[in-house]
Amino acid sequence: MKRKKCIGMTAHPIVMCLVILTGGFLFYLTVAAAMRAEGIAKNSLSMAQLETRIVEDYRVPPHLMPGTRVKKVVHVKNTGNVDAIVRVRVEKALGILDGDGSFLPQDELNPDWIEIDYDDSGTWVLLEDGYFYYTKVLQAGKMSEKPLIKSFSLSTEAKNPCKGKEGRIDVHMESVQAEADAVSLWGRTKEELGILYEAAIEEAATDVEFASFEEGFLFHPVSTDLFSSFQSLCPGSERTQLIRVKNQSGEKIRISLHAAPAVQETKPEDIPLVEEVLRKYARIKVTLQNADQDTVYEGAADGNPLHERPEEASLGTPVSLGEYLPGEEKNIKVFLDVSPEMDNRYMSLLAKVDWIFEAAGQSPTITPTRIPVQTVTVTPTPGPAQSPTVSPTRVPPTPTIRPQKTPTPYPGRNTAATATPLPWRTPTPQGRVTVPTDYTTVQNPAVTHTPASTVRRDVYPDTADHSDVSLYALILCLSFTAAMLAGLRKKRREG
Repeated sequence: MKRKKCIGMTAHPIVMCLVILTGGFLFYLTVAAAMRAEGIAKNSLSMAQLETRIVEDYRVPPHLMPGTRVKKVVHVKNTGNVDAIVRVRVEKALGILDGDGSFLPQDELNPDWIEIDYDDSGTWVLLEDGYFYYTKVLQAGKMSEKPLIKSFSLSTEAKNPCKGKEGRIDVHMESVQAEADAVSLWGRTKEELGILYEAAIEEAATDVEFASFEEGFLFHPVSTDLFSSFQSLCPGSERTQLIRVKNQSGEKIRISLHAAPAVQETKPEDIPLVEEVLRKYARIKVTLQNADQDTVYEGAADGNPLHERPEEASLGTPVSLGEYLPGEEKNIKVFLDVSPEMDNRYMSLLAKVDWIFEAAGQSPTITPTRIPVQTVTVTPTPGPAQSPTVSPTRVPPTPTIRPQKTPTPYPGRNTAATATPLPWRTPTPQGRVTVPTDYTTVQNPAVTHTPASTVRRDVYPDTADHSDVSLYALILCLSFTAAMLAGLRKKRREG
């Protein structure tokens, strides 16, 4: 019975040791992993608010005597956030008030008896369609330089017929955005009206900087909105945005870009309109500003093509922005076109687009070194009552070999990279590992690891060096194995 028990105990710890050694070895091999960092830029496209109103200085006189001039100053003011072109139509009428107080014009009363003193400086011009056109661009927040109407009077011919009557001067105003070719809605051109206009759009460059795998990405402006030129958009708008992408770290990395659904900051009933703007009316093209002007994406502004356009590209999957050496900077340019088919329903909408930048690099690759196993020699001593003497054989410690750090020559900030382009996500091993005394670890540049598929996360991955932990795990496994073998020998002697 003791022999069987001893055999069972012999098999059990050996299996345990093999399992523990295997687990520790696998843990040790998984130390080297691809490093990744993500940064989210919350971009916005804002639709223009086209709004103009009539401003007048006028007090209704208690009685209007023929030949008496009355002050009535009529201006037009742009209260929106986009430059406008305006036109005004003036209607005159004479009549009476009915029982409800409504004005009823009378055809027998000539409206031309109301004589209006219009602007004669050339700021306003009357064309054959009956409209007065303002011959300048009415800038956002500004009022017309000259009033269309300065005063009016009642003709002396209207003495008896207009006694006890009411008069009306109705001013109707229309406006369109100055940008693009909006005046064509009126059958006019800017040249015909003598208007020379070029949209004053501030095309300031924005920046994306990769600091390190610990700090991640930094954006300028700090609001993370990289679309500074895509504000106050009108139907037919064409804009461009320059984005500088920089690698400020000391690592060689690859940067990719993809879009993700954004939370829209608008009323629930406006969500369908925002989606139409992003997927139907606003189109973008993203190009790398290199010698070939490579286009990395062209399609809907939010990166999601419409169902009726399945052939279009999608920015929902990452696209590569290239490989970046330490200190290297590259430019990308985004072109935006807004369809002229948009109407007033989309005015003042704010559409959000999330862009996710991802940096991929390679943590130090570790090649485990064979560790010499300590042997044990058992020397039996004559005599049945004496215990065997165990004499361990001393194994000299393996000398420490520390890998030497060899600086990798990289081109400077203004030097073009000459590395062969690789598929995105292909990591490059680099770095140095310091290991405990008596064990040797060398880096093997030939070994690479293919990173797993992209997973969006809100925290950066752990990029710490776990090589020391792995080696200590192996030491613990070996110590446990030696202790189990010593216990087995003791059981045998006792049995």
